Amino acid sequence: MILRYLGHSSFLFVSDGGVRIVTDPFGDVGLSFPRVRADGVTVSHAHYDHCNTSAVEGAFKIFDRAGEFSLGDVKLCAIERAHDECGGKKRGKTLVFFLESGGIRLCHLGDLGENFSEELCSRLRPVDVLLIPVGGNYTIDAAEAKKYVDAVGARIVIPMHYFVKGLKVDIAPPDDFLRSFENVEKRKGEIDLAAELFEQKCAEKDLLRADRKGLKILYLERSH
Repeated sequence: MILRYLGHSSFLFVSDGGVRIVTDPFGDVGLSFPRVRADGVTVSHAHYDHCNTSAVEGAFKIFDRAGEFSLGDVKLCAIERAHDECGGKKRGKTLVFFLESGGIRLCHLGDLGENFSEELCSRLRPVDVLLIPVGGNYTIDAAEAKKYVDAVGARIVIPMHYFVKGLKVDIAPPDDFLRSFENVEKRKGEIDLAAELFEQKCAEKDLLRADRKGLKILYLERSH
């Protein structure tokens, strides 16, 4: 599975079978949305910075409700969670999406705003790759995100929904989140998740203790 960061909470996934899925395409947030073609588009909630499906090219299927679905060799599952710390009373609900293909299970947390709970973590496990918002204000912040990362046990974690130069959304940069971990790598362009996970498994075999040292935080630069 190939992963490309498009910016904000939007990613392009390409399965081994060639299925292309875009998550949360954004509208006028101060950043340009790149030209991208998709077979499927996931929408976590109907806010302008997550539901601009008109920016995506191709004859695609939209996934914007809870349930279990499939698209080619990709299995999708969406569960409804709170967009705020008050059970959705402030900002409503958001969808958490799971994408599974080629033996890799990935979780996109959407605009998760609810505080850490073991109940939610138990629904997220097991997961290989976790995409998590860290900018606060409209979602969980860096401190709350770290609680989820420590408890869920993903091998690779990728932060999203944070401030970058030009963004017109009032959220924090990823610095506090990134400083919370030792193994942080910055990457450009596309990454091969299968290759990244294989590298992580090899690293874990070299550890003397079964702790979280094998966790890798990937800070991806967005593709234009």
